Amino acid sequence: MLVVALASPPLGAVADQARVRKRLLTVFSALSVTATASMATVTRGDVLWGFILAVLGIVGFEAALVYYNAYLPDLASLGWRGQLSAYGFAAHYLGAAGALLAAVPFAARARYGGAFRTAAGIYALFATPALLVLPPDRGTGIGVGSAVRLGLARTRAIIVDLARHRELRRFLLAYLVYYDGVNTVVFFAALFADHTLGFTTVEVIRLFFVVQFSALLGA
Repeated sequence: MLVVALASPPLGAVADQARVRKRLLTVFSALSVTATASMATVTRGDVLWGFILAVLGIVGFEAALVYYNAYLPDLASLGWRGQLSAYGFAAHYLGAAGALLAAVPFAARARYGGAFRTAAGIYALFATPALLVLPPDRGTGIGVGSAVRLGLARTRAIIVDLARHRELRRFLLAYLVYYDGVNTVVFFAALFADHTLGFTTVEVIRLFFVVQFSALLGA
């Protein structure tokens, strides 16, 4: 999350200047899909390899969301954006529930590699419509090198501007801490259910399946 928080402002600025938003959305989505599928290669004792893949998968997913979310103003008027965003969250939870359901047969036979590959396949399948249908990038004639310089300059300007807006600065910091805290709870819930409550892997998956539908209804 720290990597995403530090990299998102300059990457977002570069995407705006060079008009490569959709290409970066594709690159980071592919990174996350590949890392997720590669988790099937992790065996007992591969702590470092598993850690690297997990970080790449999460960074790819969160970075892709930066560009995915940036399309919202292009797709809906101001009065409709909140509702469309909520529908997007609901679709996300429904897709996650489907991925969990598909993982159950593999987990029941302790074939966890198949669960990771299936999850990666579902991610790639449902990301494809966005990559095909969202509005294409429109070139500006600005090279990547110039876009990087402009992006970094814009990022510095934003940071300087934040120094003058105390409430906005506090909000962004609080949001980062809160969001990272929620993610930590989600990531460690499976370990808690397994080691403390004695759930089997299939029971953990079923627990998260129920949680996804409760989140879907909330969204």
